[in-house]
Amino acid sequence: MSSGTVNTCGGMFYDAGGASGNYPALENRTQTFCSGNGQKIVATFNPLETGFDLGDTLWAYDGNSISSPLLGVFIVGSTIETLTSSGTCLTFRFKSDFGNNAKGWAAQLSCTNSAPATTVYVNSTGIRYTCDGIFADDGGENGNYTN
Repeated sequence: MSSGTVNTCGGMFYDAGGASGNYPALENRTQTFCSGNGQKIVATFNPLETGFDLGDTLWAYDGNSISSPLLGVFIVGSTIETLTSSGTCLTFRFKSDFGNNAKGWAAQLSCTNSAPATTVYVNSTGIRYTCDGIFADDGGENGNYTN
């Protein structure tokens, strides 16, 4: 993964190890993909196969920099499905630690005019979650919880 911005509506996005190698130790890179044509950019990932500790992390941002809204924080055992930008760019930052480097990821890049199907949120500890419906305890949507 090289640093910088790439305008594309196709191709593959790999970690620095490429299609078949492991990513290197102490990697710290940022990559932005923009559609270049006004469409939303889409990244469809294979399973993330990072090392055996929590030191290897991939962040995804909805925009053209790491100052954009955070879409998710992905670590060991994470499953990344399809990420779709709300605008025209997605930015990824990957940091690995000193060891236990693994295969990483491959993501197919494409473009679309469709809106993302799911709204994605990230809580204060970096846990990614979605909210597609109403969650209510046994007191109902407006009731009180009972023991």
